[in-house]
Amino acid sequence: MASHHTSELLFPKWFTRFLRFAAFYNMGWGVLIMTRPEIYYQSFYLIPVEAPFWMAPFGGLVMLFGIFYFQASYHPLKYQNLLYLGLLSKILGPGVHWFLFMRGPNVNYLNYYLSVIFNDLLWILPLYIICRYVYLKSRS
Repeated sequence: MASHHTSELLFPKWFTRFLRFAAFYNMGWGVLIMTRPEIYYQSFYLIPVEAPFWMAPFGGLVMLFGIFYFQASYHPLKYQNLLYLGLLSKILGPGVHWFLFMRGPNVNYLNYYLSVIFNDLLWILPLYIICRYVYLKSRS
């Protein structure tokens, strides 16, 4: 298996590629939510709804995770706690989405499920594999 070497550990190249893709995806998604929170929020409803005040800071948090993933792509051992936090956020994400968006009438369930799939579920397995690998390397 092709590997990439950092000063901290030898790990498969796909880890780096995946974490950098996750970084740019999250940074882009975060910027969109920060600058245009109504686009993301209204996608969950069948009628026009005003985005709550917390949507822009939520976008900042998503963007911050992008920065974390980018740092971790270079030094996974040094930033392993950020990787664990990222995995935890992806595991808890569907429940948080449900609590925040799926209450009340006029909910667009298709957009909710698509958001959960693309923003949370697809990321869990690769992040788990990376976290497990880094955890095992840190113990050896």
